[in-house]
Amino acid sequence: MQVDRMKIFAAVFSLLVAIASAPYSHATNFTIGGKVSGLNSGTSVTLLDNGGDALKVTANGSFTFATALPTGATYSVTVGTQPTGETCAVTAGSGTVGTRNVTTVKVACKFTIGGTLSGLNSGTSVILLNNGGDALTMSADGKFTFKTALVTGATYKVTVGTQPTGETCTVTGGSGTVGTKNVTTVKVACKYTIGGTVSGLNTGTSVTLLDNGGDALTVTANGKFTFKTALVTGAAYSVTVGTQPTGESCTVTGGSGTVGTKNVTTVKVACASSQTFTIGGTLSGLSAGKSVTLLDNGGDSLKLTANGAFTFHTPLPSGAAYNVTVGTQPSGETCTVMNGSGTVGNSNVTNVGVACSTGGGGSAYWIPYSATPIPNVTPAGKNGLFLIPSDKLTSAPAPTFVTTDTTQLLGIGTQITSNGGVVTYSPQVIMYADTDSTGKTRIFGLTLAGTSTVPTPTQISNLVVPSTQQICAVGASAETDVTQPTTLFVVLEVGTSTQCTQQAGTFEVVHYTDSKTTAPVVVTIQTTNINGIYQNGKLTGLLLYTGTTDSFDVYPDDTFTSPTEKITSLVSAPSYVAGVLDPATLSTSELFFQVTTTTANELYRIDGATQAASLIQNLMTGTIGNPAVQDDSNLYYTVMTPGASNTTTDTFTQVALTGGTPKALYTTPSFVAASASGTEGYQLIGSNDSVVALEFGSNPITGGIQDPTKSTATIYTLKAGTTTTTPTTLANYTAGNQLPEVFLAAPSGSGYSASILFATVQNATGTFPTFKYGFSAVSIPLNGGTPPAPIAKSAYEPLAIISTHLTDSVWQVTGITDTDGGFGGGTANLVNVSNLTDTPFTTTGGGDYVFATGFTGGLFAISSNNIALGFFINSPAVIQGTGTLQENGAAADLTIDFLYPVSLTNTYVLPY
Repeated sequence: MQVDRMKIFAAVFSLLVAIASAPYSHATNFTIGGKVSGLNSGTSVTLLDNGGDALKVTANGSFTFATALPTGATYSVTVGTQPTGETCAVTAGSGTVGTRNVTTVKVACKFTIGGTLSGLNSGTSVILLNNGGDALTMSADGKFTFKTALVTGATYKVTVGTQPTGETCTVTGGSGTVGTKNVTTVKVACKYTIGGTVSGLNTGTSVTLLDNGGDALTVTANGKFTFKTALVTGAAYSVTVGTQPTGESCTVTGGSGTVGTKNVTTVKVACASSQTFTIGGTLSGLSAGKSVTLLDNGGDSLKLTANGAFTFHTPLPSGAAYNVTVGTQPSGETCTVMNGSGTVGNSNVTNVGVACSTGGGGSAYWIPYSATPIPNVTPAGKNGLFLIPSDKLTSAPAPTFVTTDTTQLLGIGTQITSNGGVVTYSPQVIMYADTDSTGKTRIFGLTLAGTSTVPTPTQISNLVVPSTQQICAVGASAETDVTQPTTLFVVLEVGTSTQCTQQAGTFEVVHYTDSKTTAPVVVTIQTTNINGIYQNGKLTGLLLYTGTTDSFDVYPDDTFTSPTEKITSLVSAPSYVAGVLDPATLSTSELFFQVTTTTANELYRIDGATQAASLIQNLMTGTIGNPAVQDDSNLYYTVMTPGASNTTTDTFTQVALTGGTPKALYTTPSFVAASASGTEGYQLIGSNDSVVALEFGSNPITGGIQDPTKSTATIYTLKAGTTTTTPTTLANYTAGNQLPEVFLAAPSGSGYSASILFATVQNATGTFPTFKYGFSAVSIPLNGGTPPAPIAKSAYEPLAIISTHLTDSVWQVTGITDTDGGFGGGTANLVNVSNLTDTPFTTTGGGDYVFATGFTGGLFAISSNNIALGFFINSPAVIQGTGTLQENGAAADLTIDFLYPVSLTNTYVLPY
């Protein structure tokens, strides 16, 4: 046989090349392995490579998978089965096989707990504990780590076992659940500084401040200050003025207290001229034989019995604040303060105005109502728009119809006056659409101010909508100046029913001042979902979604031209979350919106002054649930995140109204919001600046019918600014109870904060379709304490916040006899939130107002002169099959606790 010598040479050469390229191993495959640490004795962990090649490891140390892999192959080590009672995490577990065995995979089952100590005095020591043991003695500031490591998923809780001599140390961020890395964020702080701000100090002067009678600090300029000596948690501090500046007098507020777990920065030192000036003004409208008591800054009581000039007894220094209010109203009258608050200058204050009047206080106005016939009943009911006078409710005024055509409210122009806060808020004009018997629709205006003569409708613009078209819905309305009600304008969409459904109609702007020959202004927008921005009462911007550019834009005025894009790449219109209009300046502080972009759901803040948009939070797949609530400093909202198997998880989140980084306060267990077995879910109630209230309700379904006898409800509280895994249970209502109404109120006006939780508990018994219902009213202090006993056969209801009299008001129904879910047989009362006493509403004929069988109701306010409106409806009776649906209006004069039911035969009546 002839040998091919060239083929033999080529084969030998290839072999030599292969050997030369593998200097560390003669194998073509390499093993995958590493080390396991933290595994408890007697347990095991099963590891997988690329989803298979299972390897059961029973002890700490090195491991190697059975299957070797060739160079260039990928590997991915994961945990297939976790050990009992432990969680192991893989690091450096994936990669590409090179030219040697992989030995760098790490499987760690435990992690260390540690953090930082600060403020410890020299020569002392503190003993820290983790989960009540594992004692660690620290004798100097710096980092620390407990000896005993913990597994992923284990809980840790760092506490102080023994305090250092003469000090108190406090732990923050000390508890949680071990993740997949060492915990290094625990902080133990032993002292905090005391400071604040100085204002009003004249240039070239100085003030000497003391803390606890010593630690003297001389301040020579306005701004922040901090005492040199820090104090421990629990220590008392008391800031006083040691030496006053020349020619001035400085006053300390918020100067004493107990050191908590952060630096004290809230002490305020206000300096003003040593000269004092009186506070006074003029009283008018007080009837002979009557008296009114005025207060300045909640005190310095001054009783007046006659109209004319008045002066409070106590003068105030220059720079001091004054706030004149009515302490006791005259019998049968209401007095309103104007120009009542401000800062004392260098002369006596003489411009405070106090105006008194009867029948609702302030200027009278016509209250507008809509009338719609109840279908299929005889005699036929009324149709159209009618008025009743706000100052003549006790005379049971008959409705005054201004039109009997079908009407649609478009907007109400209110007049707001302010001097350091809203003084009056009263409806003055109305715009409405009127559809005549031929089907044509026109726009009309009506003056509401003053009740001496009946106003006559005036046509606004030459807009005529034919019967083949319609005004799609109640459009956006706003005033360009909130102090001038006639600056009211409305944005309408006009089109066919199909165009209305598709938002493809014509968008037009109509102004209250337009004459009947003025054509509406056609604008190139695609929505009436518009939010206004105000500064000092003037409209400075209009926010709306622009579909052609998929952006959220700011238009400078109601011409809707020259927009500025604020947020782009949207896929739908933003949804309003919250906003703040400062009553002192009549300015929009901020607006919050949830937007859906091409990548995620996001929460944005729009600054009212600069109109700048800033991203607050990327919600990922979550959405913000309703309602969002706020207190004086923060916005609280719920991020609803979908999970597996139709479940949802809610995260209650806090962010400062001024913006910044949001903080998750509490994440709920997953729940099924709606299913064949029932509905359940959480919602926010409110906050008092320190505690946040929320509610969880469960409403089971039995046989396809919601079963109220199995409904449950729980009220929880969270500490503002603190993350927790366990909310505090404030009240728990077992099977058969639900909370149809829960809200917060406070004994006196306190901005958005409130301190007492009012709840109506509805109890259900029986079986379908004859369920029986009972009510009880519950008031609970939000910050703890013993709540009053529940009031049987009673319900609490909120009253809208508009004026001083209405601020944080509550009304209540007592003595309910209905068992169908209505308030029938119950008496309506106005509640004094300070002491929870009731005053019954009287009504026509002189008796107390008592609800008719099957009726419930609600009251709200539209003005600052103590007139509340509402409507009463018998939907519980209709649901039970014992009546025809009725809707009756209501008007209440809160100065005399009088309630007038506004009802017409066979007519739905609703206040506009």
